[in-house]
Amino acid sequence: SIVSHQAVFEGCKQREMRLVTTLIQTDLQEQMTKAAARASIAVNLPSVKEAFRAGNRERMLDRVLPVYLVQRDRFGVVDAQFHTAPAISYLRIYAPEEVQGEDLSSFREMVVGANKDHEPRKGVEIGRQGVSIRAIDLVKDAEGYIGSFEVGMNFMTVLDNIKKNTGFEAGVFVDNDMMSRIATSVPKPDAERIVAGFRNVGATDWNIIKPLLMPELLTSATDIKMELKTIVGIHYGIVIVPLLDYKGINIGSIIAVQE
Repeated sequence: SIVSHQAVFEGCKQREMRLVTTLIQTDLQEQMTKAAARASIAVNLPSVKEAFRAGNRERMLDRVLPVYLVQRDRFGVVDAQFHTAPAISYLRIYAPEEVQGEDLSSFREMVVGANKDHEPRKGVEIGRQGVSIRAIDLVKDAEGYIGSFEVGMNFMTVLDNIKKNTGFEAGVFVDNDMMSRIATSVPKPDAERIVAGFRNVGATDWNIIKPLLMPELLTSATDIKMELKTIVGIHYGIVIVPLLDYKGINIGSIIAVQE
């Protein structure tokens, strides 16, 4: 009877974990699509095209900033910026007070590719503000290509959706060396947030996730993993989904856990 009960429990937990895996993958794609839709709206505004062509940053900011602030506060948009080729940050809408014109070519391959090929891009990449789910579209007018516009979505939207829809607590971890080198606008994390060379950049409840983080869970996360673990007499279901950047390279993982 005990063995039978345990088998039923494990079967139910496995089904729950498979559902969580599907939801993580689906929601990532949905956030990319939403970012692409927002970017598309901005690049097709005639006033934005005219101001960009004229090199009028103030007018571009006046047109886009109010919309960005609403999107940031209500829908998890954390990044919005215009670029010129190859990957020059022409106007950071999220930080207009900063000096503009930084060359991002050495680490923002997604931006370089979009401006080189004149094709939209979407996916995950690390920027100065950290890792986010991004989409880039091209700004063009009757004279041709002008530059690009990017929208970045906060990973907390995905993590909050996991918790809301499944009850699993969730966190996202990214290669710490990459974060330290690229995300220079992000404060250094507490030491406990770095596990096996991966930095926690968001979590629904860190206090629940932290005790379950064995280094091997992160270092071996090259494919989807589902595990049942018993810690201090409590049974946990743990899901690990590799976090791939826009090129398909593994840069971390998303972890979801539940008793």
